[in-house]
Formats: sequence, structure tokens, C-alpha cells
Amino acid sequence: MNENRREFFRLFLNGTVDGHISVGGGGFEPLEIEDISVNGLRFLSDEDLSKDESVCCNFAILEQEFLLDGKIVRKELKGSRFEYGIAFDTDQRTASTLFKQLNYYQIRLRKGELEV
Repeated sequence: MNENRREFFRLFLNGTVDGHISVGGGGFEPLEIEDISVNGLRFLSDEDLSKDESVCCNFAILEQEFLLDGKIVRKELKGSRFEYGIAFDTDQRTASTLFKQLNYYQIRLRKGELEV
């Protein structure tokens, strides 16, 4: 049986929210976010990054900017690209703000107020 162990809901964006990622303290590169939750995000990349690598993610949800540290916890080859899972390392206040923005984004998406 496949059990969903997620603590927070996951918002599927399918690349509709762009951001940037810095790996190992280097410069920021573009990032297409596939899905996101308070705990982390999933993205596709042509770059071959190392699992357990420290990263910094920058993105905006409904004009609210986030700059979050994290770590690559999952890496899978999908066709010619890599799919990565990042676990955020956030404090309670930031996690709460992100949760509110994701929830508001999902509500606006369901009401048809956002273009996908």
C-alpha cells in the first residue's frame, strides 16, 4: 500500500511559477517549479546536481518573495532531464507565511482567477 506521508498539501504548478536556484553558494540559475509545499519543492533541470547538495531557492507566490535554504533529497532521471526534490530548512514564521500564500494561490486557481 502506498501511503502519503506528507504533512502539508502539495500544490501542483507544472512550471507556472518560475524561480531561481543557487547550488553550493554559486550564482542563481532559472528554476521551473513543478510542485511545492511548505516542506519543499520539485523541479526539472538539465543540470546534473548532487543529492544532499545545499541549495538556496528564490521564488514568488502571488508577489510574495521567498528566499529559502534547503537540500536536494531526491534525484531521478526523467527522459533527458533530472527531477529533483528539495527539502526546505525554514523557521516556523516563514513556513506559516508560505502556507498562507500557497493556500491563497490554490483558492484563486480554483476560482479561475489565475491563468495557468
